[in-house]
Formats: sequence, structure tokens, C-alpha cells
Amino acid sequence: MFIRTESFKQYLRLYPVVSTLIALNLLVHVLTWVPILGGQIFNFGVGSNYWISEGEWWRLFTPMFLHGGIMHLLFNMFSLFLFGPELERLTGKVRFITIYAVAGFAGTFATYLLQPLDYLHVGASEQSSAFSVLSEPFCITDAGRCLNSDKLYSRLSSSV
Repeated sequence: MFIRTESFKQYLRLYPVVSTLIALNLLVHVLTWVPILGGQIFNFGVGSNYWISEGEWWRLFTPMFLHGGIMHLLFNMFSLFLFGPELERLTGKVRFITIYAVAGFAGTFATYLLQPLDYLHVGASEQSSAFSVLSEPFCITDAGRCLNSDKLYSRLSSSV
């Protein structure tokens, strides 16, 4: 289930949503290294609670594609590479991207609600997206019934 045996070409063809998300995250990260442009991309996309409160609503989505460093990026993309294909195959492309996007938004929105206005964040929403990608197969295969992601997340969070 979680062992990747397909070639790179097969992977791209079989899992276009996962491949696109990984490519998009890698591209954004590489662009943040470009002098001047990188700083602008990062500053424009960082989750800033103050600027969200001032109406910059796109900041509820953009932190999903920014990372706090190379290890953060690599861990998240490795998890997506390894576990994402099974979920994309089981749920379909539309449901998969919906799970990813809604979880990312929820993570950023929770950060906005729970942290002070001067709080800046990247990747908090990505962690939510990655957790949803990892947890959704458990929802699907939980004795033939589906616990929604929120119930599973709260069950797992309370046990940690």
C-alpha cells in the first residue's frame, strides 16, 4: 500500500493531483530562494494574523505552500509522496484535492483564531493538509465505516 514501485512516468500519470501538489510546493520553495522575488513571495504568502484581519483573505490559503525550511518541506513532500497516492486512488481526484484544501484552510483559520494578531505562520495549514492525507485512509478503512476527519483528528489528538 505505501511502497512505491511505479516509475516516475507512471507515478505522474497515475497520481496527477499528488504530483501537482508536490511540484507546486517545490516550485514555491525554490522561488523563495530567488533574491528579491523570494522575499516578496514569502512576505505576500506568509500567514499573518494581522493582515488576515485587515482583509487579506488569500493568506488563509497561501501558507499551505510555504515552508519554514528545507527539512519542513522535505518531510511534508515525502509524506505526501508516500501516502497521497493511496488516498487519491481511493477517493478520486476531486475529493482528494478537496480534503487537502479544506484541511489547509482549516489549519490556517484555526491558527488565525487561536493566536494573537502579531503571529506569523507558514506550514501550519500544510500540517493540517498532510495530517488529513495521512488520516483519511484510516477513515475509509475503519471497519467499513467512515469516521470523518474531524472526529479522527480529535480522537488521535486526545490520545497523544
